Amino acid sequence: MASHAFVPEPFPPLEIFSPEKTVRQGMVDHKGYSPAKAAGLFKKPWLPERAHRRYYIKRDLLKGRDWTPAELDQAAERGNFPQRPSDLFLRMYADVLTCLTRDPLAGNVSPALIGTSGTIPLTIVSTIPDIMKHYYDVIVLAEKEIFLVTNYWQPSDSVTAVGNALKELSKRVGERKGDKVVVKVMWDRGAFEQLINPHARVNEATWTGLKLPASKEVPNLSLEVINFHRPLLGTFHQKTMIVDRKVALLNSNNIQDRPNVEMMVHLEGPVVDSLYDTLLLSWSRSLNPPLPCLADPPAYPSPRTGEEHDYLFADRNPYLAEIDVTKAARAARKLLNRQNRETLAAGEEHHPSHWWSMASEAHRAPGSGISGGSGGGFANLVTQLMERAREEKRKALGEGNANANEPVTGVELQQVVANGAGGGEEGVAETKPVEKTEEGTSDSAMSGVPTVAAESEKKVDGEKSTPVVSPLLPDTTSAAGSEATEGVEELKPPSFPTATKTPSRLAALSTALNAGALAKLDAAFDDETLVHDFAPHFIHRTHKPFPMAVVNRRPHGMPGHQDIRVPQNAAWLAGLRYAEKNVFIQTPTLNAAPVVRGVLEACKFGGKDKKGIKVTLWLDLGFNDKGESVPFQGGTNEEVVFRLYKDLNRAGKQDNLEVYWYTGKDQIKPVNAVHKSRNCHVKFMSVDDHIGILGNGNQDTQSWFHSQESNIMVDDERTVTDWLSQLKTNQSTFQFGKVDTDGIWRDPQTKEPLQAPKSVSCFTAIWAMI
Repeated sequence: MASHAFVPEPFPPLEIFSPEKTVRQGMVDHKGYSPAKAAGLFKKPWLPERAHRRYYIKRDLLKGRDWTPAELDQAAERGNFPQRPSDLFLRMYADVLTCLTRDPLAGNVSPALIGTSGTIPLTIVSTIPDIMKHYYDVIVLAEKEIFLVTNYWQPSDSVTAVGNALKELSKRVGERKGDKVVVKVMWDRGAFEQLINPHARVNEATWTGLKLPASKEVPNLSLEVINFHRPLLGTFHQKTMIVDRKVALLNSNNIQDRPNVEMMVHLEGPVVDSLYDTLLLSWSRSLNPPLPCLADPPAYPSPRTGEEHDYLFADRNPYLAEIDVTKAARAARKLLNRQNRETLAAGEEHHPSHWWSMASEAHRAPGSGISGGSGGGFANLVTQLMERAREEKRKALGEGNANANEPVTGVELQQVVANGAGGGEEGVAETKPVEKTEEGTSDSAMSGVPTVAAESEKKVDGEKSTPVVSPLLPDTTSAAGSEATEGVEELKPPSFPTATKTPSRLAALSTALNAGALAKLDAAFDDETLVHDFAPHFIHRTHKPFPMAVVNRRPHGMPGHQDIRVPQNAAWLAGLRYAEKNVFIQTPTLNAAPVVRGVLEACKFGGKDKKGIKVTLWLDLGFNDKGESVPFQGGTNEEVVFRLYKDLNRAGKQDNLEVYWYTGKDQIKPVNAVHKSRNCHVKFMSVDDHIGILGNGNQDTQSWFHSQESNIMVDDERTVTDWLSQLKTNQSTFQFGKVDTDGIWRDPQTKEPLQAPKSVSCFTAIWAMI
């Protein structure tokens, strides 16, 4: 593998990637070992060798390396992938692996778990309350353990949601007379004890003061809390929750209230164990009591065996059962089942696929030529059920008392199904498959709004999924995905009336976006069709596990900008270097020297022809400007954008860079983040619309060189395309946020630049420093 006697091998030895060689397994094999002690099983090279490798790793990360096909094969061997990943993924993954030659745990995860796989049944791009609602839904279903970590833990509605979920879980455990559920919580709140031990234990008096329930309030849970910070600058910035080693939530938001649009992915499969290993290493200290699932692995088969595992999606997945659209999907399927039986009993010719595969003209997606968005008639039926349920709620409460934001309940959906189909059975959770018709239509084709398209159309790589109905707004089916079938007579469901549009949709969206805002804003326009496609919950189509890599970094406390040799930074730089078509980045802040240089080089020299590629940056105007203005931090977003365009204009490559300021879905121009009214806290990168990297890390100096971060790198074109579509749909950044090539945003009509924030109080400025 080495091309020269003095050039080190690019990858760690294959034996450290053995599935049995993990921190978790070390704790199981050596009773009483803490995670820190189990981590000692991974030995670093001796000091002179580490110094030698230090130079070559940094050289390869910054200048790039032409990986040979044989070396890509060797990289693929060092991952537990269900199939050979794409060459683009393997090039990026090879760069990641080089960091492990100097320290096997540079990625804060056991080497055997860094290359993995998994499924993603749900993505949320919305405000913090929507994500915390999903936290609640997952917590209350815990059977044995919960591992929750965050950076900020601030008394707030978000903390209240977690506390209420723990109280409800304790109640359920008591009712089922089960064993206590073990709950581990870790946050970063500065404390003097961290000068002695960065992992300071938190006593009950302290955590109850921060609104975590007292032991007497949750008698059937066993809580333990750690406060982790590595002085001086090593912030614990990770935000993850794992329940029962079955499901992981990886999100951009802290447990606090902020007016931020955030991003969360719901993960299942082997990738959960990778993140579990990361949390164990982060905890470091002994676990008291131990985690019940530590020695009890989930029943996921090894991807290399080719065995099938029954991953659950849409309303089949119990963790997604309380999302409005999945409740409506169950109700819609119940309606279809009943109508099938009634039609067959009447002896009538039955062709259900004629109507549920067609899009209803009454639900044509705004601004699109695709009827009914993308899910066909089943998607429209789900949408109609939700609209009807909200309409019934408004009638029952009176128009003046209706809350357009309030979720639809199963009881309301049941009433709508009964009224729409002429009465019937109790409950709405029936999922019994319907009989196959001569067209071959079965319940598997109706397993949710997105999966109807997935099963009724051809499955090809890059196919778009269906963003589904929002829990905030009645009709949010977007226009991505399947097209209407042509040449088939449209038949509507019998006895089902067409719903009317809700007039308060725009107001409901503004109310949701104002969650946590210091200065609340009304919508900047009156045209409600501009927000019909807002879809916080994206229910992904049924899919098999695809390749992933966990690309983390550990906290680095000492000042300086030298700690670049970590998987997170390697993955980001590799994306900019190996991209052949485009790179998209959304981040609240971007000023770290390596990424700024990487953007310039991609714009000027990227691609196969070395003539530059398109790089798109969606940034926040004014986000944390006070903190980013501190010397050596890299400057504010505006300063960085000015520098980028100045350099590219000199090179004649300014058109290869597109910069947009984040613009809220209900706004027509960017709002400076210092006002805490409309912010975006998403951390996402896509490479050639095929590789996606998302998680906790910002593109600023702190995240690049000091904070602990956790991210996943995904090799699946369809999923990445779905994410790009959802990000574009749930904000107005693309429509109204574009910056001119001199680095200045101007009003499209008046050509006037944005005014600087007028009076910003000291309190507001400090509040903006996240």
